[in-house]
Amino acid sequence: MSSVTNAQRFVAALVTPLQDLETLWHQTRLMRDLNTSVGVHLTTLGKIVGKQREGVSDDEVFRRLARAQIVVNNSSGSIDELIQIAELVVFDDDADYVIENTGVAALYLRVEGISMSMELALTLLRLLRRAVLGGVRIVLQWFPEGVDEDTAFQFDGDTEDTAFPDTNGIGGGMLIDSME
Repeated sequence: MSSVTNAQRFVAALVTPLQDLETLWHQTRLMRDLNTSVGVHLTTLGKIVGKQREGVSDDEVFRRLARAQIVVNNSSGSIDELIQIAELVVFDDDADYVIENTGVAALYLRVEGISMSMELALTLLRLLRRAVLGGVRIVLQWFPEGVDEDTAFQFDGDTEDTAFPDTNGIGGGMLIDSME
């Protein structure tokens, strides 16, 4: 004799499709969440917030860039927001961010402690320009790849790839890159 009653079978017949629907809803929610979506779903979320993939294949890197775009979209141009954007884009624990107010409607954001590629600096500057208030001039300063705080502005006798050779054509040091 079966221990399952007709009433239990009836309830199971009603609940099983609901469980499938709940599973589908949960999967959809995960695909539409910036923290958990991947691939094409993450790309779609990026488009929604105004960030295109632009050749970024790594989902974690693109996720940070999309988060930075969200900060930009909601930005009031505050120093904290600019630093938050820089932290999301650069994403290096060794990086320090220094803001220097240079007068009316102008500031420098300097990334110290690390060197950055030109591509990363351009990405950061594009987002920073959109985050500051209209009419505010922002200049990004950073150490180019291969140059750090220990080697910048030191005269080492090497004439290869130096920005400041002395009058005899020897020595020199690398200057921090700057872009506005």
